[in-house]
Amino acid sequence: MCGRYALEPRKLDRIIKALSLALPGFEAHFNISPGQNVPIIRDVGAGPEWITVRWGLIPHWAKEAKATYSTFNARVETASQKPTFRDSWKHRRCIIPATGFYEWQTSESGKKQPWYLDSVDGQALAFAGLWDHWTDGDSTLDSCSILVGPPEPAVSGIHDRSPVLLGDAALSIWISPALKVSDISKVFALPHAELKAQRVDRVADDGLHYKN
Repeated sequence: MCGRYALEPRKLDRIIKALSLALPGFEAHFNISPGQNVPIIRDVGAGPEWITVRWGLIPHWAKEAKATYSTFNARVETASQKPTFRDSWKHRRCIIPATGFYEWQTSESGKKQPWYLDSVDGQALAFAGLWDHWTDGDSTLDSCSILVGPPEPAVSGIHDRSPVLLGDAALSIWISPALKVSDISKVFALPHAELKAQRVDRVADDGLHYKN
């Protein structure tokens, strides 16, 4: 799972250069949670663009813009079949930039130890995501979900899931409207960032995360 992450604009250089994007004017946040507005990168036919959406996908066919169950993550193994995600899997893929994310390791006694995971080279991560556009009369809402899959090596001893990561070569391909569903697995197979894990004393509301 991925239920908390951080984003620092100053670390987005590599993603911005890979997609020929301008740096958006948003502030750093160190404890982003579901339900908050987050920046994503999508391509609806005119090239990559930034857009701010709500984290927690609301499918376009929903009767109201309210999540009836958890949709901030989508399992990569089943997203193509689930009614909530399958249209987005085919037509509305996005990049959710992050500079790190948090996972909680549960001990045998039930105590939870938070960890912060970020890239070994200090650059931003690119999460593979899905987005959708909900509308009802004059009301509209764009929202997103982070794809999660088997744990990356640095995560495996902490949690059994982690965000699906995209490498530089995969960025424009993943969000391209021309990408065939049959080729999606090839995109995930491209090289991506290596993670490192650091213990966290506690996760602040939205200040700097606290590390041991």
